[in-house]
Parts: sequence; structure tokens; C-alpha cells
Amino acid sequence: MLVRIVAIYFFMCLSFGSSAQLINHYWMQNFNSTSSLIGGAVVAGDGANSSIYYNPATIVEMDKGSNVSLAANLFSWNIYDNYNILGTGNDLKTSTFQVQPQFISFTYKPKKGNFSYAFTILTRIKEDVETSYANSELYDILPNIPGEEIYNTIFANRNKYTDTWVGFGLGQQLTNRFSYGVTLFVSGSTLIYRYAYSASAYIYTDSTDNNLNISSVSENAYSESFKFDQYRIITKLGFAYKVNNWRFGMVFTLPSINVFTSGRAATRIQTQINIHDSTGMHIPDFEIFSAQEDKQLIANYKYPFAVSFGFIGTFKQGYQKLYFSMEYFNGINPYKMINAEIDPNITSPSVYESLPNKDYLTYAYKADPVFNFVIGYSWRLSDKFKFVNAIRTDFASISNIEAEDLDGYNYMKIENFNIYHYSAGINFYFKKNNVTAGAQFSYGAKNNIPQSVNFNDPEAYNSETKNALLGPIQNDAYLRYYGISFYISATLNFFDQDK
Repeated sequence: MLVRIVAIYFFMCLSFGSSAQLINHYWMQNFNSTSSLIGGAVVAGDGANSSIYYNPATIVEMDKGSNVSLAANLFSWNIYDNYNILGTGNDLKTSTFQVQPQFISFTYKPKKGNFSYAFTILTRIKEDVETSYANSELYDILPNIPGEEIYNTIFANRNKYTDTWVGFGLGQQLTNRFSYGVTLFVSGSTLIYRYAYSASAYIYTDSTDNNLNISSVSENAYSESFKFDQYRIITKLGFAYKVNNWRFGMVFTLPSINVFTSGRAATRIQTQINIHDSTGMHIPDFEIFSAQEDKQLIANYKYPFAVSFGFIGTFKQGYQKLYFSMEYFNGINPYKMINAEIDPNITSPSVYESLPNKDYLTYAYKADPVFNFVIGYSWRLSDKFKFVNAIRTDFASISNIEAEDLDGYNYMKIENFNIYHYSAGINFYFKKNNVTAGAQFSYGAKNNIPQSVNFNDPEAYNSETKNALLGPIQNDAYLRYYGISFYISATLNFFDQDK
């Protein structure tokens, strides 16, 4: 009996989980419409008030006086199409629509001196993707009951992640060609995660008083969830250099330092009731229930060390510019993102002793190295109008989360699809003010994904996979992601500019 329980537990922990989520993308969003439409290719300059994020050394490029930048993502529409994710022909499709402020910044450059200062509040990422599925149909699935049974299936998944950065930066112009800068950010983020499914089979029977009663209920259910709020410190150190028609920039982003977390809670439940194999032999019932919160948990989501480099080339008397930026994000070794206390009272003693990993409620996490790049182009149509556009990569940072030192631990069900973005828009001047408007189009895809669960052709019990009331997992799922965002921003200068 214990061998079967161990096999069931091991399979349930390691085999399921394909779910679209953008938490593992570092370049999903850009900041300030001007920078966004150039794809964030402003490490070497032209970042305007977003310089505090992309390269604090280029804060010195701002006009003298006080500059206020207000940028808004008017709306973003994201579509997630997961085909065959719940079995061949069982698709999950969802979309999200967001209207949000994205970037507010203030810079001050004194008329005298070579220091410039900046302050910003920006939304680095904001997503709330929720999918659900429910179905009821007739299947002849239970070997110990003749005829068809009612087969009910439910699947639910939610991934919500918001990350807001508040930063203060300064830059100094050391020479006409060289400047440096530093920014200190405080990040406040919220992560809410849930993944659950259930499959049950039963029949209705007539009782002696002519009422219908449910009998012979068989069930296989699984649910996991956690949430926490985190506050951390992230520092950027940047350098910029100019020579003739070329500008160069380099930025080092230090790994995040966790300050504290709050609102911590996690649950994980597995239930198997009244399961029989093909011969009619009963598989032992069991339930595992674990829930902890606050001081029982330690939570930490890390932001990696990164280094970025970029250049800008100016051509044809300044009417055309070529932008290029690239950023390397270091990998993150496996660590316990949710570290829970080990509790032997989550199930019966015999089932607990059979668990291969007693650290039942802990979640492991790791990230692979990522290298992203962007190419942008601007064309000055007149003294007041400029066309900008760019194409950039946005590669996922997770390829195999079950690895190395923490192999066998539980983990978030995150899909590792890559995204590509194209942005374009118009920048124009109105008196002393700069206005930008445009749009971004995004596309991502992934094929040959393992199904989350398989509700097609369910089996009462599979002796090879040790799984109940589900079909065997196939690798025929595939994902398509589409996104569109519209931007508008204005930078207002309150001091007279020098001639």
C-alpha cells in the first residue's frame, strides 16, 4: 500500500503544470512612452525622465530646471490561448484588460553645477491572469460499477503579480563626454498564486422513497496556493560616454536585497477517495492537508544581478538615429522561495512516513541566465515631429525549475514561452513640452508542452503513472500569446530652456 501511495504522491508533484505567466519575463514592460516606443533601447541616452531606470548616468541629459513626466499605458489587452492543455481538444482561453498608470517621474537640473537629480514611481510589471474550467459528462470509468458514470472535472489557475518601484537617483557630468549615476529603488511587490484541479465519478441510484441518491463517489483532487507581499532594495550604477556621433552606456543592476515580507500564507491539499484499479482492487484512500501563515513561513522572490550595454548612432545631420541595447540577467541558483515548517501532522502517520519529501509546503524556485536585446530607429520628420519604432526580445528565465539541489520539491506551475515585441509611435514638441503617443504589439508561442491534466479518456487507475480518474499526460499542448498596448506621455518643463 505504501509503495502505491508514494508513487501517487511523486507523480502528482512532478508531472503536472503548464500555465502561462509573465513573472519569469524581465523585459515585459518599458517605462515612459518615449522609451517604450524605442523598446527601452535607451541605455546610452535619450531616455528622458526614464533615465533613472535605464541608466542614471543619462539623467544629466534632461533640460535645466524642473521636469515632470507623466506616462500612462492607456490600456493593455493580453490574450492567452492554451490548446489541448487539459487533454486533446480541451482548451483554456482567457484574456486580460488593464488600464493603469505606468510611470511618474520628476527630475531637477540646476542651472549651475554638474549634478542632476531624479525621483520616480513606476510599475515594473502588473499582471493578473486567471483561468478556469468545469465540465460534466458521461463516462464508463469505474470498473466496479457497470454502465456509465457522471464524470465531473474542474480546473482553476491564478497568477497575480504586481511590482511597483519607488526610486531616487542622481547623475554627475564629469566631463563633456563622460557621466555617471546611481539609483536606489525600493520595490514593493505582491504575489498571489493558485493551482487546483479535481476529477470525480459517481452514479445516481433510486432509493426506497423514490428519491435520487448519489452513490459510489470516487474522487481525485489537488490544490495548492500561496501569497505574500515583499519589500526589497535594488541598486543601479550607470556610466555614459559620448564621442562624435556615437553615445555608449553601461549599467550594473545589483541583486535584490530582501527587507521584509508580510501577508504570508500557503496551503496544499491532496485527496484520493474510493479508487479501484482495473481488477477491482481498492487503492488506499488518503488526504494530505497543510496550511501555514505569517511566522510559520519565510518568503523571498529574488531579482538577479544584471548588466546592460547600449549605443546610439546619429546620422544625416541628426535626422536619423539607430538605437541598440542588450541586457544579461544572471541565473539564480535553486532556493526556497516559500520556506515552510515541517509538520508531521498533515496526514496519517503511515502516509506521512511514505512521503519522499517531508518538506511538503515548501516551494523551490530557480532562474536561468537570460540575454535580451533591442534594436530601435528614429526619424525626425520635421523640427517638431519624430517617428520612433523598435523590435525587442523577451526571453523566459525558466526552462526547468525541478533541478539540482532542490529536486523533488514543489514548485510553481509556470510556462517558459518567449515573447517578441514591436513598438512604434510619434514624438512631437509643443512649446517647451514633449508629447509621445504610440502602440506596442506582442507575440509569444510554445509547442510540445506537457498537459496540465488530461480529462480526456480518463482511467480509473493507471498502474504505470499511478494516477486516478485522469488520462495519461501528453506533450501535445501548445500556447499562443497576443498582446497590444497603447501609450501616451507628456514631459513638462517649468523653467525656460537655454537658447
